[in-house]
Amino acid sequence: MLALRLDHIGFLTDSLQRSAAAWRRLGFSVTSPRPLWQAEGPQPAARSLGQTSAHVMFSSTYLEITALEGADPQHHLAPWRGAVEAPVILALSAADPVAVFEPLHTVGHAVSSPSVALRRIEYGAQRGEARFEWFMWQHRESPEWLVCVMRHLTPELVFQRAVQEHANGAVELTGVYQAVGGTPSAGLRFAAAARGVNLLGDGEFDALLELDQGTAAAGRVALRVTVRDLAAARACLHAAGVACLQTTQGLRVAPADAGGAWLLMSAA
Repeated sequence: MLALRLDHIGFLTDSLQRSAAAWRRLGFSVTSPRPLWQAEGPQPAARSLGQTSAHVMFSSTYLEITALEGADPQHHLAPWRGAVEAPVILALSAADPVAVFEPLHTVGHAVSSPSVALRRIEYGAQRGEARFEWFMWQHRESPEWLVCVMRHLTPELVFQRAVQEHANGAVELTGVYQAVGGTPSAGLRFAAAARGVNLLGDGEFDALLELDQGTAAAGRVALRVTVRDLAAARACLHAAGVACLQTTQGLRVAPADAGGAWLLMSAA
């Protein structure tokens, strides 16, 4: 299989305004919400995906905060709709998504055909339509996450330094940790081959986060974000009234304050 790495994590919300405010409270810069589009053919005669997203951008990764417009049962995110206010999208980057798709499709895995999505970039010095080639695993083979494989066709638009400065000193999203109590789905096993994606047993997950017995039943997903200076990040959280705990991994923030996932802020 071609090399894969973690590209971004997406959170599903029923209020972009509220969720963006929550991430800003943690000291992250959040872009203005913009609708997503699906390209129809080689020309950008696009149709709406019925989805609007805001983003927390780093140098080569990001967090997506997304909301659905209506209750269309055919929307590609609809099967995960019950996980509102939680992380639901696990996006992997590949140099050639079609080359990753073809052997999966050939052996009969439930994956969608590659297509191109669009979003309008209205930040930084460069403006225009950002384009992404991608495919996804269907819910029946990936109920834990919407696992997708993508390639940025216009990275110079997406990863602009103008939106990469954060009050908490965040630099990069470097890892996602999923607690797995049983046998993971085909989609999640596939995702575990990507750099930055980690499947852990329940005990391993609790040990990583240093969770005691009373908190172990909370969220079972954790994200690691590196920051320039842990003391400065702690001061930023303290000023906003966000509780954090110093652990051997760095600063730990509870899911209630971080979109439904544990957040680890580690030294860069």
